[in-house]
Amino acid sequence: MESEEQLLPLLLKDDHVAYGKLIRNYLELANGAAMKLTRDKCKASVLASAAFVLIWHEREKAIKAVSFRHHLLQTILRLHRLGYPYQYLYS
Repeated sequence: MESEEQLLPLLLKDDHVAYGKLIRNYLELANGAAMKLTRDKCKASVLASAAFVLIWHEREKAIKAVSFRHHLLQTILRLHRLGYPYQYLYS
């Protein structure tokens, strides 16, 4: 398994395979954190997915972060507080 330190620099090269590996490494953590915040399986899934999409679009920030794990959890919390990913769920 490739380490976070090996995979993160590849994001700047738009390496989708490397990002897929990061997602697989952190998906359970992201879903668990999102579930604790939302207490709703559907919302948790949407929140975790939205966080991964946002991180891809702002990948330069992920590279500069203390750790990908920390950046991911902060992104999940930020999106949850904004209520962003839920606005389209039940409409």
